[in-house]
Amino acid sequence: MTTSTNRSRAIPLCVFLSFLMLLSAEAFAAGGKKKKGDKKENAAETMDAAVDKDAPIQPMMGKHHLCESEVYYFWKRELKSDEKDTPPKTDTFKVLHQTIDESRLIQDEAKDALSARLERAKSAALDDCRTSHENYGSCLSGKLKRNRPAYQRMDFTSRAAFMSAIKEDCALQTGTCEKSETSEITCRIVASPDLVPPAAEEDGEAEDDKKGKKKKKKK
Repeated sequence: MTTSTNRSRAIPLCVFLSFLMLLSAEAFAAGGKKKKGDKKENAAETMDAAVDKDAPIQPMMGKHHLCESEVYYFWKRELKSDEKDTPPKTDTFKVLHQTIDESRLIQDEAKDALSARLERAKSAALDDCRTSHENYGSCLSGKLKRNRPAYQRMDFTSRAAFMSAIKEDCALQTGTCEKSETSEITCRIVASPDLVPPAAEEDGEAEDDKKGKKKKKKK
Protein backbone atom coordinates (compact mmCIF):
# COMPACT_ATOMS: atom_id res chain seq x y z
CA MET A 1 0.00 0.00 0.00
CA THR A 2 2.78 2.44 0.80
CA THR A 3 4.50 1.87 -2.54
CA SER A 4 1.34 2.43 -4.55
CA THR A 5 0.56 5.60 -2.57
CA ASN A 6 4.07 7.03 -3.24
CA ARG A 7 3.70 6.24 -6.93
CA SER A 8 0.30 7.98 -7.05
CA ARG A 9 1.88 11.08 -5.43
CA ALA A 10 4.89 11.02 -7.79
CA ILE A 11 2.76 11.09 -10.93
CA PRO A 12 0.99 14.42 -10.16
CA LEU A 13 4.34 15.94 -9.12
CA CYS A 14 5.84 15.09 -12.52
CA VAL A 15 2.84 16.58 -14.26
CA PHE A 16 3.13 19.73 -12.17
CA LEU A 17 6.85 20.11 -12.99
CA SER A 18 6.16 19.60 -16.69
CA PHE A 19 3.45 22.26 -16.54
CA LEU A 20 5.88 24.71 -14.90
CA MET A 21 8.51 24.04 -17.59
CA LEU A 22 5.95 24.66 -20.32
CA LEU A 23 4.92 27.96 -18.77
CA SER A 24 8.56 29.03 -18.46
CA ALA A 25 9.22 28.20 -22.11
CA GLU A 26 6.19 30.23 -23.26
CA ALA A 27 7.21 33.16 -21.09
CA PHE A 28 10.76 33.05 -22.48
CA ALA A 29 9.50 32.94 -26.07
CA ALA A 30 7.15 35.85 -25.44
CA GLY A 31 9.97 37.85 -23.89
CA GLY A 32 12.20 37.18 -26.90
CA LYS A 33 9.52 38.36 -29.33
CA LYS A 34 8.98 41.46 -27.26
CA LYS A 35 12.69 42.26 -27.26
CA LYS A 36 12.86 41.86 -31.04
CA GLY A 37 9.83 44.12 -31.41
CA ASP A 38 11.43 46.69 -29.10
CA LYS A 39 14.63 46.57 -31.15
CA LYS A 40 12.69 47.23 -34.39
CA GLU A 41 10.79 50.10 -32.80
CA ASN A 42 13.99 51.59 -31.42
CA ALA A 43 15.65 51.27 -34.83
CA ALA A 44 12.69 53.00 -36.51
CA GLU A 45 12.80 55.81 -33.96
CA THR A 46 16.55 56.19 -34.51
CA MET A 47 16.01 56.46 -38.30
CA ASP A 48 13.27 59.06 -37.84
CA ALA A 49 15.51 61.06 -35.54
CA ALA A 50 18.38 60.87 -38.02
CA VAL A 51 16.23 62.22 -40.89
CA ASP A 52 15.33 65.80 -40.07
CA LYS A 53 12.55 66.90 -42.40
CA ASP A 54 13.25 70.58 -41.75
CA ALA A 55 16.99 70.28 -42.38
CA PRO A 56 18.36 71.86 -45.61
CA ILE A 57 18.95 69.58 -48.59
CA GLN A 58 22.48 68.27 -48.50
CA PRO A 59 24.65 68.54 -51.62
CA MET A 60 24.89 65.56 -53.94
CA MET A 61 28.35 64.34 -54.79
CA GLY A 62 29.31 64.99 -58.41
CA LYS A 63 26.36 67.30 -59.12
CA HIS A 64 25.53 70.94 -58.53
CA HIS A 65 22.60 73.33 -58.90
CA LEU A 66 22.68 75.83 -61.76
CA CYS A 67 20.34 78.81 -61.41
CA GLU A 68 19.70 81.24 -64.29
CA SER A 69 17.87 84.47 -65.00
CA GLU A 70 17.44 86.50 -68.20
CA VAL A 71 17.93 90.28 -68.21
CA TYR A 72 15.81 92.42 -70.57
CA TYR A 73 15.47 96.08 -71.37
CA PHE A 74 12.54 97.91 -72.99
CA TRP A 75 12.85 100.85 -75.33
CA LYS A 76 10.27 102.89 -77.26
CA ARG A 77 10.60 104.30 -80.76
CA GLU A 78 8.55 107.16 -82.18
CA LEU A 79 8.46 107.65 -85.94
CA LYS A 80 7.02 110.95 -87.12
CA SER A 81 4.58 110.84 -89.98
CA ASP A 82 5.02 112.93 -93.12
CA GLU A 83 1.34 113.80 -93.01
CA LYS A 84 0.20 116.77 -90.94
CA ASP A 85 -1.96 116.25 -87.84
CA THR A 86 -0.94 112.58 -87.71
CA PRO A 87 0.51 111.41 -84.39
CA PRO A 88 3.85 109.65 -84.50
CA LYS A 89 3.89 105.88 -84.66
CA THR A 90 5.04 104.34 -81.41
CA ASP A 91 6.64 100.92 -81.11
CA THR A 92 7.93 99.28 -77.91
CA PHE A 93 10.68 96.66 -78.04
CA LYS A 94 11.75 94.07 -75.50
CA VAL A 95 15.42 93.15 -75.93
CA LEU A 96 17.31 90.30 -74.28
CA HIS A 97 20.46 91.85 -72.86
CA GLN A 98 22.10 88.82 -71.26
CA THR A 99 21.56 85.60 -69.33
CA ILE A 100 23.37 85.34 -66.01
CA ASP A 101 23.82 82.25 -63.87
CA GLU A 102 25.32 80.97 -60.65
CA SER A 103 26.10 77.39 -59.63
CA ARG A 104 26.51 75.95 -56.16
CA LEU A 105 26.31 72.57 -54.48
CA ILE A 106 23.23 73.77 -52.56
CA GLN A 107 20.32 75.28 -54.50
CA ASP A 108 19.46 78.01 -51.99
CA GLU A 109 23.05 79.25 -52.07
CA ALA A 110 22.97 79.41 -55.88
CA LYS A 111 19.70 81.38 -55.78
CA ASP A 112 21.03 83.82 -53.21
CA ALA A 113 24.24 84.41 -55.17
CA LEU A 114 22.28 85.04 -58.37
CA SER A 115 19.75 87.31 -56.67
CA ALA A 116 22.58 89.47 -55.37
CA ARG A 117 23.69 90.15 -58.98
CA LEU A 118 20.32 90.97 -60.52
CA GLU A 119 20.04 94.66 -59.60
CA ARG A 120 23.50 95.40 -60.97
CA ALA A 121 22.67 93.47 -64.15
CA LYS A 122 19.45 95.47 -64.61
CA SER A 123 21.36 98.72 -64.22
CA ALA A 124 23.97 97.61 -66.79
CA ALA A 125 21.22 96.65 -69.23
CA LEU A 126 19.62 100.09 -68.94
CA ASP A 127 23.00 101.79 -69.48
CA ASP A 128 23.60 99.77 -72.64
CA CYS A 129 20.09 100.58 -73.82
CA ARG A 130 20.73 104.31 -73.50
CA THR A 131 24.03 103.98 -75.34
CA SER A 132 22.43 102.04 -78.19
CA HIS A 133 19.07 103.79 -78.54
CA GLU A 134 19.20 107.28 -77.06
CA ASN A 135 22.15 108.78 -78.93
CA TYR A 136 21.50 109.40 -82.62
CA GLY A 137 24.86 111.11 -83.19
CA SER A 138 26.74 108.21 -81.59
CA CYS A 139 24.90 105.78 -83.87
CA LEU A 140 25.96 107.72 -86.97
CA SER A 141 29.60 108.07 -85.92
CA GLY A 142 29.80 104.41 -84.96
CA LYS A 143 28.50 103.22 -88.33
CA LEU A 144 30.83 105.59 -90.19
CA LYS A 145 33.81 104.38 -88.17
CA ARG A 146 33.05 100.72 -88.84
CA ASN A 147 32.57 101.33 -92.57
CA ARG A 148 35.37 103.89 -93.11
CA PRO A 149 37.53 101.76 -95.45
CA ALA A 150 34.58 101.13 -97.79
CA TYR A 151 33.34 104.72 -97.48
CA GLN A 152 36.71 106.15 -98.56
CA ARG A 153 36.62 104.13 -101.81
CA MET A 154 33.13 105.39 -102.73
CA ASP A 155 32.45 108.17 -105.22
CA PHE A 156 30.29 111.18 -104.40
CA THR A 157 26.98 109.56 -105.42
CA SER A 158 27.68 106.35 -103.48
CA ARG A 159 28.67 108.28 -100.38
CA ALA A 160 25.42 110.25 -100.49
CA ALA A 161 23.40 107.05 -100.79
CA PHE A 162 25.40 105.46 -97.98
CA MET A 163 24.86 108.40 -95.64
CA SER A 164 21.15 108.41 -96.40
CA ALA A 165 20.96 104.70 -95.57
CA ILE A 166 22.75 104.94 -92.22
CA LYS A 167 20.70 107.99 -91.21
CA GLU A 168 17.52 106.06 -91.85
CA ASP A 169 18.86 103.03 -89.97
CA CYS A 170 19.92 105.11 -86.95
CA ALA A 171 16.50 106.80 -86.92
CA LEU A 172 14.92 103.37 -86.67
CA GLN A 173 17.26 102.47 -83.81
CA THR A 174 16.81 105.67 -81.80
CA GLY A 175 14.18 106.17 -79.13
CA THR A 176 13.71 106.23 -75.37
CA CYS A 177 14.73 103.55 -72.88
CA GLU A 178 11.92 102.78 -70.45
CA LYS A 179 12.98 100.06 -68.01
CA SER A 180 14.87 96.84 -67.45
CA GLU A 181 13.73 93.65 -65.76
CA THR A 182 14.78 90.10 -65.03
CA SER A 183 12.94 86.84 -65.54
CA GLU A 184 12.05 84.44 -62.77
CA ILE A 185 15.01 82.45 -61.48
CA THR A 186 15.02 78.86 -62.67
CA CYS A 187 17.29 76.12 -61.32
CA ARG A 188 18.28 72.69 -62.52
CA ILE A 189 20.68 69.95 -61.44
CA VAL A 190 23.68 69.43 -63.71
CA ALA A 191 26.68 67.14 -63.55
CA SER A 192 30.04 68.67 -62.89
CA PRO A 193 32.07 68.83 -66.13
CA ASP A 194 35.18 67.85 -64.19
CA LEU A 195 33.62 64.48 -63.39
CA VAL A 196 32.92 63.40 -66.98
CA PRO A 197 35.26 60.44 -67.62
CA PRO A 198 37.71 60.93 -70.51
CA ALA A 199 36.75 57.53 -71.91
CA ALA A 200 33.17 58.71 -72.41
CA GLU A 201 34.36 61.76 -74.36
CA GLU A 202 36.61 59.60 -76.54
CA ASP A 203 33.76 57.19 -77.22
CA GLY A 204 31.54 60.09 -78.26
CA GLU A 205 34.22 61.43 -80.62
CA ALA A 206 34.71 57.96 -82.08
CA GLU A 207 30.98 57.63 -82.74
CA ASP A 208 30.95 61.04 -84.47
CA ASP A 209 33.87 59.95 -86.66
CA LYS A 210 32.03 56.76 -87.62
CA LYS A 211 28.87 58.69 -88.49
CA GLY A 212 30.92 61.10 -90.61
CA LYS A 213 32.58 58.22 -92.50
CA LYS A 214 29.20 56.58 -93.15
CA LYS A 215 27.81 59.82 -94.58
CA LYS A 216 30.81 60.15 -96.89
CA LYS A 217 30.36 56.58 -98.16
CA LYS A 218 26.66 57.23 -98.91
CA LYS A 219 27.65 60.29 -101.00
